[in-house]
Amino acid sequence: MSSNNTSVAERDFGYRPNSALAIVAAVVYGTVASALLFRVIRSRAWWGLCLPIGSNFVALGFGLRFLLKYSPNSVAIFAIEELFIICAPATFLAFNYITYGRLISYVGAEHSIINPGKVARIFVISDVFTFLLQAGGSAIRTSAKTAKTGQTIVLVGLAAQAISYSFFSVLLIKSHLSIKSSGTPPMGKSYITLIWVLYFSSAFIFIRCIYRVVEFAQGNGGYLLTHEIFLYLMDTLPLILAITVYVPFWPAKYLEPHRKESLEMNGVLHA
Repeated sequence: MSSNNTSVAERDFGYRPNSALAIVAAVVYGTVASALLFRVIRSRAWWGLCLPIGSNFVALGFGLRFLLKYSPNSVAIFAIEELFIICAPATFLAFNYITYGRLISYVGAEHSIINPGKVARIFVISDVFTFLLQAGGSAIRTSAKTAKTGQTIVLVGLAAQAISYSFFSVLLIKSHLSIKSSGTPPMGKSYITLIWVLYFSSAFIFIRCIYRVVEFAQGNGGYLLTHEIFLYLMDTLPLILAITVYVPFWPAKYLEPHRKESLEMNGVLHA
């Protein structure tokens, strides 16, 4: 195929995106986002809004990927599609950071090596930094002249995100062991449910992180980038599982019943 007839997507991916898979992914993400939004509204846990918002952006990204079938040479559609699919999942990590911080604030700050009030702030700031790297790299990699530079920047952002989440995972494990060794925590068995939900979500997030780092490390023409099936098996599916677990196991369901109890124990309600 001559370069004049090569679409924007084919130049970057080496194939034309499968429109059927894209629309299925968009529908699934949109459905999960709606369920999560319902959870947020019903529980009034506005701190969790980042999860359905991020899910909706990924759904929109796959919707745009579907449109590439009809506008294969649209740089704008390609750039925004890549931005949403690659970068929006940063909100999933942010949600886990916030959930962990709120959990520790209820079971006791002594179970975390970092003050629970600062945990979310530290890791969310890290998330924002890695998001900006990925977004900036995704924006400039749409140009043939700056594609390699953009890909390197995205790789740095993805690697930094994986390292940051690794530190968070160590923090989660250490907190779990600390709570377990201390006897029965104020939240009873509720804490262990959330801990295992965080483990479950984190495991699939790690699969996606490793996949993306390896994909971008291989560069343009790499095996993972040029085979679309890996996008859905190693990115889309793991992330859907990572966030869908929160539909039945919504954190506020376990945290809010203990909020008043925790505040009373810390003397907040009597101050």
